[in-house]
Amino acid sequence: MTPPSARDTQRLLPTALRWTCDPAELEFKTTGDLPTEAAIVGQARGVHALQFGLGIDQQGYNIFVSGPPGTGRSSYARLEIERLARARPVPPDWCYVRNFATADQPVAISLPPGEGGTFRQRVGEMVAEVRGGLRRAFARRSSSSAPRWPGGTSSNSERSCRHSRPKPVPAA
Repeated sequence: MTPPSARDTQRLLPTALRWTCDPAELEFKTTGDLPTEAAIVGQARGVHALQFGLGIDQQGYNIFVSGPPGTGRSSYARLEIERLARARPVPPDWCYVRNFATADQPVAISLPPGEGGTFRQRVGEMVAEVRGGLRRAFARRSSSSAPRWPGGTSSNSERSCRHSRPKPVPAA
């Protein structure tokens, strides 16, 4: 009789090829119950670089995150920035408005947090009110100073119908 081969002695049964987890052993019902951990597996250098960059509290520094799609780099960066933002005061709103003196250099206006939307809405209402006022002013001006055409009318439709053909010029 031949001795059993290594293949035969280490053969696995089909039930041993798959691991199953008993949900009753878990301490949560859904993954939504788990705390959100900001981590990227296998990216210790990237995590350290982001932490270092976010720790620089000076103007003029930027962070550029790169990598293949689907690796979690954007999600991780967003979670870390949100975590850091919760520990800081809410920044002011910045609104940029037209600079009529120099059109390519808008004027920056700093407003208390949350008031930028109200400012935008009120400026929009003011612009609509000014437009309406200008339309009304020009409508009154044009109707009061419109030339009177033969027959006592100033209507464009009557003018165009009544005087649509030019008078013939007599031959010299």
